[in-house]
Order: sequence, then C-alpha cells, then structure tokens
Amino acid sequence: MTNFLTVPPSQRTLISGESVNTALQSLSGNQYYVRQSNSTLGDILRLSYSALTDLEVYTLSGHYFLHGVFYGFDLPAVATQGSTIFVPTGYLWRYRAAPELESTASATSASIDLILRPPSLT
Repeated sequence: MTNFLTVPPSQRTLISGESVNTALQSLSGNQYYVRQSNSTLGDILRLSYSALTDLEVYTLSGHYFLHGVFYGFDLPAVATQGSTIFVPTGYLWRYRAAPELESTASATSASIDLILRPPSLT
C-alpha cells in the first residue's frame, strides 16, 4: 500500500469549512439557523511541496492513483506538524482533485488540495 508523503510541506493553508446547521423559517417569515454540531464540514487543506525527488513524486502519484477522490486516508503527522490543525476522531482526508505537479530542469513542485470528511462521508 502506498503511503502519503512523509516530507514536511513547504506551505500549508487551511480553509475552514461550513458549520453544520439547519435553516428554519418562522410563521412571520423570518429565517433562523440552528447549529446542529460544534464541528465543521468540508475543511480544505492545501499542501505545497517544493524540490521533490523522483521517488517522492512517484509516491505522491501512486497514493493518488490508489485513493483517488473517493477513498479517505490519514495524513502522517509530519504534514501538520507545528500547526494547530485538529482532526476529529474518525475523520479522514480525501483528495479534492489530482495533485498539480510542476517540473523544471532541476526540481519538481507539487500542490495538493485535500478535504476533511466525517466517518459517514468518507
């Protein structure tokens, strides 16, 4: 089984998802929202890697081809090390799209968008 990259990313960006709530309409026509949970859905984590080796590019490509956008996976601790990113128990990451690879004569860089999904949606 191919594992996710164990290389620290050069940049991480976390985009918070939406809170879980329900819209209700009163008899007077006003709309209210009732929050259903203290968690959010659809957190997006954008990881950027620079100067990847050929083996690391192969590992990343293999991991994406194994999981695609359908199957969830855990991230290694090195991907979120030094940040305050919290992943609730049972939640898994999924790819939003294929990794974007950019190669030059001397190095390959990658940009990856992941989405955090709860256990029932992974």
